[in-house]
Parts: sequence; C-alpha cells; structure tokens
Amino acid sequence: MAYNVEWNGHEQFEVIGAFQEKIVVHLGEKTCSCRKWNVSGVPCKHAIVGMFYMHYPPEEFVVDCYKKEVYLKAYSRMMNPMHGPDEWPNSNRSPLHPPIVEKLPGRPKKARKKQLGEEVTKNGKKNIKKRDKK
Repeated sequence: MAYNVEWNGHEQFEVIGAFQEKIVVHLGEKTCSCRKWNVSGVPCKHAIVGMFYMHYPPEEFVVDCYKKEVYLKAYSRMMNPMHGPDEWPNSNRSPLHPPIVEKLPGRPKKARKKQLGEEVTKNGKKNIKKRDKK
C-alpha cells in the first residue's frame, strides 16, 4: 500500500493513505492518531513510514519491555522449584469455595440457536439451511 508523507519539521508527520485518510504521527512523543502505537508500544505502519522517511531505524522506537536485553534481565535469576501441596503449611482459615451460581430470570432455552448455514429441521420436514433475514 502506498503512503504519502508530509513532514512538518518537528518529528511530526501527516501520513496520507490510499483512501486519502490522514493520520498524524509524532516520533518524539511516540504517538500516532490511529492509537495502535500508543496502546501496544510497537510502532504502527504509519509511524514506520515516517521513520523510513527520516531514515530512522524502527527498532529504536519500540518500548523497552519488548527488547532482548530487558527480557534477559527479567529472566536472569534462577527460579527454584516449589514444594508440593503436601509440604505446604496448614492454615487456620476456612477453605475457599466457588461463588454461588444464581438462576437467571426468564424461561430457559430448550435448544441452542442455529447459526447461518447450519441445518434446521422443522416438524419432521427435510433439513433446510437457515437463511439470513432480509
């Protein structure tokens, strides 16, 4: 897909897509108006187009938690195996139980709803495929 990039001079771009949609990218703040970069921390396609325009490597704009060095640092310590339940200390608290399930109001369904294209039988007639309502 082809994108046109219009640079405003301060690491901010307007990326124009094939359908003339305009997306604003700010490399300094690591934001994009499509919000994919803001949410995930990984540059979206609009931001990468701006990075290529400025000849910046996209790897430098990824959030640190996705980098190899941070991963290796997080898992550098050895994890010791845990003892089994027979070696756990006894507790004087009451055991946990699952929540009480309350019956929902209304009449329960007799059968599940069929999906589109699934075979339906009506009053002993042959199987009919369910159609979309028009």
